[in-house]
Amino acid sequence: MNKPDLSLEELADANKSEFDRLFATQMALGTPIATGGAAQTLTSPHLTEKVTDNAPSAVGPHITTLLTDTYAKAWSYEIVEHNVEPGEVRVLCRLTAMGQTRMQFGTAVNDGNIGIALQRATDDALARCHADLAPNTHADFVSAHGHQSTPQVPGPGPTDALRQSEHISRVRKANTRAGDDVEKSVPYIVETALRSARGEMEIVLVRSAMSSGIRLQRDAGTMIADANGHLLVGHTETDLPKMLRASMPDLAPGDVILHSDPYSPGGAGGHLNDWAVVTPIFLGTRLVGFSSAYGHMTDIGSESLGSNSVTTHSIFGEGLRVPPIKLYNNGKLNHEALAILASNTRAPAANHNDLMTLVAATKIGEARVLELCARFGEQSYTRASEILLEQAHQVMRAIIPKYFPIEPQSFEDYVDDDGCGNGPFRLKVTIWREEDKAYLDWTGTDAQAFGPINLHLQESTLQNLVSRYLLRRIDPEMEPSGGGNSLFDITLPEGSLINAAFPAALGSRRHVLGRLRDVINGVFSHSADSLVVAAGESNQGLLTFIPEDATQGIALTETHFGAVPARSTADGIDGPSWEHTTKLYSVEAMEHQAPVRVDSRRCIPDSGGAGSFRGGNGVATTYQFTAPGALSIQDDRQTGQPWGIFGGRPGSCSEKSLTTKNGERRTLAPKVDRLPVYSGDKLLYAGPGTGGWGDPLRRPVEAVQKDVARGLTTIVSAKEYYGVVIDSDTGTIHVEETEALRRRLLGSPGKRSHFDFGKKTATES
Repeated sequence: MNKPDLSLEELADANKSEFDRLFATQMALGTPIATGGAAQTLTSPHLTEKVTDNAPSAVGPHITTLLTDTYAKAWSYEIVEHNVEPGEVRVLCRLTAMGQTRMQFGTAVNDGNIGIALQRATDDALARCHADLAPNTHADFVSAHGHQSTPQVPGPGPTDALRQSEHISRVRKANTRAGDDVEKSVPYIVETALRSARGEMEIVLVRSAMSSGIRLQRDAGTMIADANGHLLVGHTETDLPKMLRASMPDLAPGDVILHSDPYSPGGAGGHLNDWAVVTPIFLGTRLVGFSSAYGHMTDIGSESLGSNSVTTHSIFGEGLRVPPIKLYNNGKLNHEALAILASNTRAPAANHNDLMTLVAATKIGEARVLELCARFGEQSYTRASEILLEQAHQVMRAIIPKYFPIEPQSFEDYVDDDGCGNGPFRLKVTIWREEDKAYLDWTGTDAQAFGPINLHLQESTLQNLVSRYLLRRIDPEMEPSGGGNSLFDITLPEGSLINAAFPAALGSRRHVLGRLRDVINGVFSHSADSLVVAAGESNQGLLTFIPEDATQGIALTETHFGAVPARSTADGIDGPSWEHTTKLYSVEAMEHQAPVRVDSRRCIPDSGGAGSFRGGNGVATTYQFTAPGALSIQDDRQTGQPWGIFGGRPGSCSEKSLTTKNGERRTLAPKVDRLPVYSGDKLLYAGPGTGGWGDPLRRPVEAVQKDVARGLTTIVSAKEYYGVVIDSDTGTIHVEETEALRRRLLGSPGKRSHFDFGKKTATES
């Protein structure tokens, strides 16, 4: 394994707002020894900065804190080597404690933020080393809770056993809270291992899938649950306990469940294209958990290629519905079910491959859970899972009184239209708390739409979403689990836009789901202003191009994003998806797959709302079609701007236009179904920007100057919104004019609004 040196450009591209910390982390990898107890101090001549204390904790106490509690100052670690790949970061660590040494690999998913991925992989390696140094801690852990367990893995040799016995004796003498250490150690190791397992599952999905939706855009996800179906790590839109009670009471080893119907008990994905696979995990004949994966299928039938019609008004027009069925029964593949699935798609090979990829991903999760049971014992693993859920419950009990108000407070936002000429549609939520119980009441949300923008939300899905929202803003490394769900009381009015009644169409639910996140964010702005961000693009537009002649290429389906909004500590990020794992399609892959040419893909200057922290700019793509075909678009935020907050200005709206090869230009509606296009026609698809945070006149003039130099803000906007006068020839700041202009603008009458929705919208009607 090599030890590559990442360039500064690579680090900066990973996440520009994290540049300094990423650089410090990279420098730390060149420092051989980190002494126990104290934070690692860099000895580079260029930096003298402590990085361990600044690194975010993965879950609960950081592993270095755990090691210090266990070994006092008698430990150190060395990063021997590391390897960074597009999907995974791998680190080899050497841990020395109490005179003993262990080496282990640690892995983490590379989600683009290399510094955090390196820290996660290091934490994983240290946790594994710690487990090897004290392999018998699981027995103490079980005994502390009234259980007994026999290890199911081969024990160490006589010499190693003696050394380990002496080591544990020294640890107990040095720390009288051995039971507490074990209490912390095993759940931490289990959760770290589960997070790593989830990462492996996602790597299998991305690398093995055939369809571009999963392989290139990562429209997929994984999760691991306990034996009751409660979420431990990952993400799901299924209420697994409800689904199991209603549809799968007789599970056995070797079973694998497939489902896709949002209207079945417990639901599935948000729409029919999302297929979910669930594998029950048995240790012998005893159920110990569940492993699940979902992914967006290329085509599931219906009138529309890709099964994403903009104008469908019933789920019966959206493709094949799959209630919970056993794809594998006692290990035997259900070939009859496969035949039905293959008969209801225009892409049987891609769907079959992706379905088997989902199964393979769940088998990775199953194998890793069984390894944990073998390593620590079944009862230790079960108790560790219980503690993780209990910890999540305790964390949420502490968060709710801090961020939920006693008096009810409300917020609302709007979706432009439903694709069938109706709209706008309102989403409204009211929140409050009673002691440590949190209430979210969506009464006031409009009735379900005629078009396919509806949601059929499971209560558990919204509970997980709110948990994720709160935890990620307090600690970006914390993963929500199902432990705190019982503390949320959710009211979802039946027949509403977010709890549509059967058989309402759901295929374009992405717009309502995105706006729902903005509404949750907005309602917390009065009670938790330090947590909230401005409005995001909250949209995930979808472009589908279907060639007239199938021999000239297959359908192109691309998801579009706006940007990440501004927050209280940093600017928004230009271009990427905010709350999703999906990403923009590779231009090279797109042009290879379909008869299109991408003339340009660029950041849109001034599209991010002005603020003391600037909103993220949207992305504009110009496509030129090289063959005739049909075009469909599902988009939003074309009339309602992403709002700014605390004096910040709103982001720009999205825009779509078609220019024929003869030069005639027409503006397109946000939702278009099967529009004929011809060779030489050009489509401009401009995504929305995101809202700004805080008064633009408080933004440092140097930051405005840098934005202008980078092409993110124009000279005109710098003067109009930020009060900064910049020379158009030299790019220098006219200091005296700037100071005078800012004094005048700051002294002008007019109150800064809590929200700035921009031009007149339904919220002001």
